[in-house]
Amino acid sequence: GNYAFANCESFEKITVPASVNNLGIGVFFSSGIKEAVIEAPITVIPVSFFDGCTKLASLTLPATVEVVSTGAFAECSQLAEIPFLRPVKHVAAGAFTGCRKLTNLVIGTEDTEIGTGTFYGCESLTEIVIPEGIRVIGTSAFSDCVSLTSVSLPSTLETIDSAAFLGCAKIARMELPSSVKILGDSVFSG
Repeated sequence: GNYAFANCESFEKITVPASVNNLGIGVFFSSGIKEAVIEAPITVIPVSFFDGCTKLASLTLPATVEVVSTGAFAECSQLAEIPFLRPVKHVAAGAFTGCRKLTNLVIGTEDTEIGTGTFYGCESLTEIVIPEGIRVIGTSAFSDCVSLTSVSLPSTLETIDSAAFLGCAKIARMELPSSVKILGDSVFSG
């Protein structure tokens, strides 16, 4: 059910067996979990599923995952990689906010927008290649990605919203494609 293990600080490891067919919102919200193995054939990682799991460092997910919901991995500050076994179709806004050690970029294959705050504060991202098909980079999508040095933008990009790259002072070069029509406020400040 929803928030089943929320705030369980002493809870360190779990395996969710394949027999489980429904996982609720915020199941591990702010728990002390360090290792999770999800064998259940879920297609959606629910809203705030691991939100606030600051000790989570090891994760195994099933190949069936297609959607990463809002805040699913927010503030998982020890998680360096999200090990999707195949490309996901959709990543919601704020899905990876505050994943300070995250080194791999996950963007849905059917997404046309990188939503508000999706990768905000992902301090270990150094290089990103935004795939063709993305038309909008949302507000603060990559703000405070302080290690980011290289960004490749797609020819389909039309809008870069406010503060999208705020605090990304190490970006040395970025070419804006001619398709860009709208630049928000403070897109590249600081």
